[in-house]
Amino acid sequence: PTSLPEKLISILSCQLAGAKYEKLPRYVSEELNVSSPPPSQSISWNCPVCTFINAKKSRCEMCNAKKPETPPSSPAVVVIDASPLKIAGLTPHSSPGHSSATKASKVRQQRPSTWVQRGEHPLPPSHAFPSCESTLMSSVSAPLVDASVFSPITPFSSLPYHSSSGCLTPLQLEGVGLAVNAFRKIYKRSKGGTTRGGFFLGDGAGVGKGRQISSVIRHAVCTTKPRHLWISVSRSLIDDARRDLDDVGLVGVKLHSGDMLSSINKGLGASQDGVLFVTYQMLISSSRIDQIVKWLAPKKTESTFSGCIVFDECHKAKNIGDTKTSEYVINLQDRLPMARVLYCSATGVSDVKHMVYANRLNLWGPSTAYPQFKHFEDMLNKRGIGGLEMLSLEMKMQGRFIARSLSWEGALFETCEFKLTGELEGHYNVACGWWHDARTKLKTAIATLGSTNVTKFIWRAYWSALQRFFKEFNVCAKVRYVCDQAKKDVAAGRSVVIGLQSTGEQSTKDFMDLSLLDLQVEKNLPATAPLTYDMITFDHLVSTLIGTARAFISNHFPVQPQPVEIPPIPSLPPAPTEDDMLRYRMEMTARQNAIAATNAPPNATLVELRNQLLAKLKKLILPPNPLDELVDMLGGEKAVAEMTGRVGRIVREPGLTSFKYKKRAGAAATSTKGLSSFKGEVEMDTLNIEERKRFQDGEKYVAIISDAASTGISLHANAGSKNAGRRRVHYTIELPWAADKAIQQLGRSHRAGQLTAPIYRNVITNMGGERRFAAAVSKRMASLGALTKGDRRAATGSDLGEFNIDNKHGGQALNKLYTSLIRDVYHHGFQRPSAKTDEILDDFIHSFPQGFKDADVATGEDEREVKRIMAWDMCMKALERIGLEEGSDTRKKADVKLFLNRIAGLPVMIQNLLFTLFSSTLKEIVDAAKANGWYEGCVEDLVAQSVKVDSTCPIADDLATGAQTIFTSIVLDRGWSLQNLVEKMKEEAEVEGLEV
Repeated sequence: PTSLPEKLISILSCQLAGAKYEKLPRYVSEELNVSSPPPSQSISWNCPVCTFINAKKSRCEMCNAKKPETPPSSPAVVVIDASPLKIAGLTPHSSPGHSSATKASKVRQQRPSTWVQRGEHPLPPSHAFPSCESTLMSSVSAPLVDASVFSPITPFSSLPYHSSSGCLTPLQLEGVGLAVNAFRKIYKRSKGGTTRGGFFLGDGAGVGKGRQISSVIRHAVCTTKPRHLWISVSRSLIDDARRDLDDVGLVGVKLHSGDMLSSINKGLGASQDGVLFVTYQMLISSSRIDQIVKWLAPKKTESTFSGCIVFDECHKAKNIGDTKTSEYVINLQDRLPMARVLYCSATGVSDVKHMVYANRLNLWGPSTAYPQFKHFEDMLNKRGIGGLEMLSLEMKMQGRFIARSLSWEGALFETCEFKLTGELEGHYNVACGWWHDARTKLKTAIATLGSTNVTKFIWRAYWSALQRFFKEFNVCAKVRYVCDQAKKDVAAGRSVVIGLQSTGEQSTKDFMDLSLLDLQVEKNLPATAPLTYDMITFDHLVSTLIGTARAFISNHFPVQPQPVEIPPIPSLPPAPTEDDMLRYRMEMTARQNAIAATNAPPNATLVELRNQLLAKLKKLILPPNPLDELVDMLGGEKAVAEMTGRVGRIVREPGLTSFKYKKRAGAAATSTKGLSSFKGEVEMDTLNIEERKRFQDGEKYVAIISDAASTGISLHANAGSKNAGRRRVHYTIELPWAADKAIQQLGRSHRAGQLTAPIYRNVITNMGGERRFAAAVSKRMASLGALTKGDRRAATGSDLGEFNIDNKHGGQALNKLYTSLIRDVYHHGFQRPSAKTDEILDDFIHSFPQGFKDADVATGEDEREVKRIMAWDMCMKALERIGLEEGSDTRKKADVKLFLNRIAGLPVMIQNLLFTLFSSTLKEIVDAAKANGWYEGCVEDLVAQSVKVDSTCPIADDLATGAQTIFTSIVLDRGWSLQNLVEKMKEEAEVEGLEV
């Protein structure tokens, strides 16, 4: 067609004629599928219905269609041009018929002219639902894909799109084509030999990753690759995999469950081809990986196996060195170097170090500038988030990566700051006093027993337990506020989703076990008496905070010397000399001392200190388990759909004010001292699916999800559900430790097919310590957006920059604050870290007058200055309470994360004072950096009185893609024009009553 560019027409004509591209210098070689010879000369034939490559048979092995007598017409050639339209930071790919459509991604199809004239196959929309790319990602184009790539999937790309049909939207077709094209690249291996390139499909929920995966497998099946591996997170997703395979025409391909691996010789014989579906948990168990490799590549054909390996939800393999999953994922890729590896996840990478499992992207290795992953990681760490954004663009331009997502249009993002009430604030302060007392007694115990090798371990455990304790306290404090808001939302005709990360089940279990022991002592029961949780009744909900604190004291408070390794019995030679005897006696003495130290009884004084702490802990008034309280306050288990991984919970007895432990549906009926297994009755994922169905059907209007239900469950206002008319309101009350988990949870209520976009409400307290978690998640979300969407702002659709304080500017601000907090403040005054220091201190003094009664100065400025100095002294003493005293190593590091962790253990007012001082200092440093051009670079809008391009200069050409890197000089005039200056002077003159 004349509408195609001449260069594109020449490329397509070369491909259709069977010509090969010139080999690219970046790759060792490139596999190119050229046109097959005429059927008369070929031993195989392509089915005209499903394009499956058949042997010498009269009917298709896949769909049973009859072999054509004449060669089929040339397949359609589909060329996708994803030239974007930028709107409000996003690039929509919308259906032309959709109300919110602005411009569809352009899809040009080249078919025989008779097809177009008859109008039998109108151009499909780019996608069924509005979708987008980030502005930065849309600024570059992916490489063109050879026409031959689309041959096996052409029938499904040319049909009108419908969600229940097997066709692909152009957006999905683009991902499939790029993936198949990436598999043609062959690279050198670090250990010698070659390896096949891989592809990262970073699409978000709603774009159709499952159908794209199935189409990639279909392409491999149609090119005589009989065996493939699909790895996912849950066994229940095998039904979705079967559906997606059927949708793209692979009805005849068997989908084997990984459960059959236990009897692989019987269940998966050498003649049984198809797709093997396993979970990551199954991959790392026993010798499953050997069985998988043996089935994929029988008869020692590992080096030549070229089937597909799909790592679905590949973020499960991100923590290299911390989990077996990442090690096994890398091992599987190394053992099958020519496999077609497809990584799939919308949150695959939230930090540079998490990219190590994706070695098939060939970003490091012998054919790159970075021989080892460590070199690659160090380079990106030096360049910050801006470097990650450039990396994602580079990968897209090279055809190794693509990321589209549903548009966030219509979704609302709100940050709700909840202030602790006077009662909760009092309980918080009392708990801070208990932890300070525990630190003092811990110092005494360590000094009594002497410094040992485990001293550092004890202190790490202390600060870790303190951090978990107050993090959960903040979650508990939000419950009543969230319940009040949720009831209003339900009354207004909305459905509510509440996101948590943890359930507190282990702490509940520990508390229940301790309660059983107390009950045994109280009723004088024999040690062999059966004890069940049903025997215990509470007059209030159980607090999991007590379990956290008690576990630390019980496990880490030292009351006797740590056991040492006992030396072996020394030996003597047959004719010992005097030196041998001397050595023997010394070694025996050391052995006897070690035995004596190991058998030393507990120190009575230290035992008493430990018991005092436990006694004080029982008297603390602490909020209950947030999950139990949410269920109870929102109507109980009959009104709330709980989708978590816990087995049991504390519930209110019907018609009573008492509470008892109850197993969730599907768990075993009885339990003794612990939580029993399901015994095969109902698996937890099945229970969660049932709860999801009740929520989607409108039987329950409130759903609570935890980390266990953050993948694979849809809670959006689905057009086909009975509860579709109620807009979703998604509350996040517990921030996760990882950004990818936060994104996964947000995706439960924002998916394709929704009638209304959700309202997201991130609930945080006014506590400075909680900003630590917000800062960590914000920083990871920025990295996640930069790496997986090409733009730090694109991970969630909202700007979390206000929470991102853990950066180099944050370190500078903290160091400046530490420098100001010195001991001789009473003699020399103090240095203000920011211009608003006096204002902040005055506000603190006004809200806490009882702390400044000793300011015995007459009146005026001297009194205010003395009170400021007293407040400054409070800050110094507070830092000493949390191990950040002047001159300490932890203080010299100026670690923002550590600072925010520690101040969580301070009373509310002094904690917020320190955080406010830090925030004001940080703001001044950031403002100065922006004014002087030192702020960390990112994609920005240039704002000035005038902007003009001074010069452009190409500085590099990419040999593989032809893309140019261009250096552009821009002249900005940020000053005031004469006209603006005159207008400003007129306004000021009018205010002062002067004549102009």
